[in-house]
Amino acid sequence: MKTNTYKAVSFPSLKRRLSVILILNVLIPMLILGSITYVSMHQNTNQKIENGINNSLSQVRSNLEAILSNMDYASLQLSSEGIIGELLDGMLSTQDRYEEFAFKQDIQKYLNLINYTNPYIGVILYYIPQSRTVMFENFRVVDDFGLDLPLLTLDNGAQYFGPHQTAYKNSKNMVFSLVRPVDVPGSPEDKKIYIYIETNLKLFEDIIRKKQYGMNASHILINSDGKIAYSDDTDLFKPGTQYDTERLPDIEKSYYLFDTESQQGWSLVVAIAKAEFEKEFRDWLFRYGLIVLASLCVSGLLAVVIWKSVYLPLKSEIEQRERAKRQLEVEMLLHQINPHFIHNTLNTIQWIAKINGQAEIDKLVTIFTRVLYYNLSNQGEQVHLEDEVKALKDYIELQRIRYDYDFAVIFQVDERFLKFQIPRFIIQPLVENAFYHGLDEGDGLITVRILPDGDHYLLIEVEDDGKGILPEEIARLLQGEKDPNRKAGLGIGLNYVRRVLQSNFGQHSRFDIESEIGKGTVIRIRIPLISQRLK
Repeated sequence: MKTNTYKAVSFPSLKRRLSVILILNVLIPMLILGSITYVSMHQNTNQKIENGINNSLSQVRSNLEAILSNMDYASLQLSSEGIIGELLDGMLSTQDRYEEFAFKQDIQKYLNLINYTNPYIGVILYYIPQSRTVMFENFRVVDDFGLDLPLLTLDNGAQYFGPHQTAYKNSKNMVFSLVRPVDVPGSPEDKKIYIYIETNLKLFEDIIRKKQYGMNASHILINSDGKIAYSDDTDLFKPGTQYDTERLPDIEKSYYLFDTESQQGWSLVVAIAKAEFEKEFRDWLFRYGLIVLASLCVSGLLAVVIWKSVYLPLKSEIEQRERAKRQLEVEMLLHQINPHFIHNTLNTIQWIAKINGQAEIDKLVTIFTRVLYYNLSNQGEQVHLEDEVKALKDYIELQRIRYDYDFAVIFQVDERFLKFQIPRFIIQPLVENAFYHGLDEGDGLITVRILPDGDHYLLIEVEDDGKGILPEEIARLLQGEKDPNRKAGLGIGLNYVRRVLQSNFGQHSRFDIESEIGKGTVIRIRIPLISQRLK
């Protein structure tokens, strides 16, 4: 059979709307302000960071230039142009062992003085490559000392090397060094003497510090030949290889590169990963996100407060008005139903009075009085199921007399629910509908079932085996519309039942009609098993 079901209308939640509006009122301004702040801060901070890095890089270059210049100045004092160079020339040219010893003492004294007055200088010595001879070293050097070192640049007649491991035997620190030839008159080329000076052991670490830019950075030192003399990121820039500018576009996808060039011929490059560079912005976004989240939580709480303090009282008042309106509509329907019922009943009494004796009239009037009293009673909206069934049986008895007992009614009632409370006058309109819309000339069978539907619902069914109802007529009955081709008043009872169910139980109730032409009609009501009306 085709089923037509009435369902309660669902309205949008005002609470949800209120929450959304409050959240948007907070979220939209914060997003706009945050976007403007982020763009402005990103531009300004980027410029400040870049300026800071460039300034720090320039400072590193200046410090390194100053160190190399100090080594150059010290080397000149050890060369033939300085006093120590003259002493060395005297030592090499004298044949007197006493004078030679005196020269050595003076050379050592001046070397100690240079070492003392130049704290940035470490190992100092003279070296003869041909014989691998080391002279006047102020620290003990490695056994395999030599001048095979990574060239940094050439400047002012001196060679600069490094960074490389120190010549000091008891350390592996990185240093810069200088090598300058000593012009000794009469000394053959294969016995040429060289001055070797290197920075102290801590200087390199002080100059090339990774975090002096406020973030992790990698230094790349490029010598005068364009080769990488030093790199603290050997995977990115391998020492000893040519500094390949063609690779830079690929590298710059993940790194920011800053460079500075020294007048001494070498260059210094700093590489900073973009993720490291933008860490401050990510931290800012995280903190800003927490602020936004906290603001949204406050907005949510505010929505709840407004909901409870403003909307709930208003909602309660609206519900009371709606309830009163529905009650008024129900009462109006009852007034529509009762005159129609009274008219038909009195008309029946009139005809029986003409045909039969007073005993039948007495019986009819007695039953009619009970039905009329029940229908017009003001005892409340809720009645016991057994009272509703008794009133229904009286109504059926009246109809039996009216139709000369040509129809039969079967009751299937679960007696456990006789004390269960239901809205008054909701079963009789269903039976009345079976009389008017189902039975043909008053003949047929009507079955009334009142049974549990699961553990939480009560099912009321009124079934007839009559002529059936067309689908369009069922739709009109469910919507409360009148059939223009039928007598006035028909269908009013079902409309009343539908409104009572909606008023008392809302979406927790169910009301549907199934019908098949020529076979009959079933009207079903399902209500929750509670003793009081749902709110």
